Amino acid sequence: MFRITFLAGALCCFVLPTHSLAESSKYMGTSSCSSSNCHGAAAPRKSTNILQNEYVTWQRHDKHSKAWEVLNGNEAQVMAKHLGMKNPANEALCLDCHATTADSSSVFGKEFQIEDGVTCETCHGAAGGWLKSHVERGATHQRNLDSGMRNLVSLEERAKLCSACHIGNLRQDVSHRLYGAGHPRLSFELDTFGVIEPWHWEIDRDYLARKQDYSAVKAWLFGQVVIGEQHLEFIGSADHMRGALFPEFSRFYCFSCHHSLDQKQYLSSDYSGNPGLPQLNLSSLFIVRGVAPVLNPKLAPKLSELMQQLQTDLKQGDALGKKLRELKAVLQEIKGAATNLAENKTTYDELLVALVQAVTLEKQLYYEQAEQIAMGISAIVSARWSGKNPIQREVDLMFGVLSKPEHFSAIEFRQVAQRLKQKLD
Repeated sequence: MFRITFLAGALCCFVLPTHSLAESSKYMGTSSCSSSNCHGAAAPRKSTNILQNEYVTWQRHDKHSKAWEVLNGNEAQVMAKHLGMKNPANEALCLDCHATTADSSSVFGKEFQIEDGVTCETCHGAAGGWLKSHVERGATHQRNLDSGMRNLVSLEERAKLCSACHIGNLRQDVSHRLYGAGHPRLSFELDTFGVIEPWHWEIDRDYLARKQDYSAVKAWLFGQVVIGEQHLEFIGSADHMRGALFPEFSRFYCFSCHHSLDQKQYLSSDYSGNPGLPQLNLSSLFIVRGVAPVLNPKLAPKLSELMQQLQTDLKQGDALGKKLRELKAVLQEIKGAATNLAENKTTYDELLVALVQAVTLEKQLYYEQAEQIAMGISAIVSARWSGKNPIQREVDLMFGVLSKPEHFSAIEFRQVAQRLKQKLD
């Protein structure tokens, strides 16, 4: 599907976050996982409760394994020159998301190699505390967690982990300075990027017995809420307003400034009386607002009101802090509604209609918003239909409109959305 080809090439730019741990829990390195008797089998095995070829899948097909190598490429070297760096492969700013790192070298085992990039332990946590015990007879997922393994079954925790680098947080941030030097634009949706990674596990009876079922729709929802929360953290930080004249521009929609004037966007846009002003990138909150009537109708008006206030008044101070706190409180309630979401065809159809309506109702549709709409629809479609679905052509057309960001047409995207709506009615 177009969903996969659209984003697969971009994944090489995005890697997962790293965390400092106590010295008692060491990073053991990928060689501790790669034995053919462990996770390095040449092909998936049917006789055990895991595939056992997870390492091979990561090494051959997952661009996370090449994350460190990217720093040695020509484009990275040019970026480093612009930033006044000698070698990006040695820079903490880059390694923070292109490798497995920690605050102290003493937490690395003797087999650990930073050149391995974003590894098993970047996601699952330093294995020193559970490497041996997780293969013992009677080992359980909970016991592994108690021994230090990271809980990636929790969609909220998974979203926080992935988005820390794929979107950024207060510690791991791709600023406008990095973009100016040439860093690719960050974009992320939890379910979509999980699919194109690709997955190195199989959700079967063994998986369900040890953990819990996976929901593409809930992964998508939690991802949007968590990313929205991170954007609010950015906006509320002192770093957002670096000076009276220049805020941190990476917080805004890229294409509110970066577009050709020949596109004549003003003909198809409504700037609400504020033409010429960049708009905060609230694309994930835009999605949450769009589906809020399905999740909790009482929250939708409040969320919409607060988002509008946030766009029109970015001054730091008590008023902004109050708005951010209120928004975070609403998002907490949304997470509760997402957790309890009844997953059935009726709910999926309501979510699809809500996303299409969000396109129709948005006065100024930015590329980043359309991108999240398409990925969200794709996630819902994967849950709604197990085989062929009646709207796949429209989904593919949406990704087609998005294939060249610099030539994105909101008019064309709205037209496709309208065709999709007609099929859903």
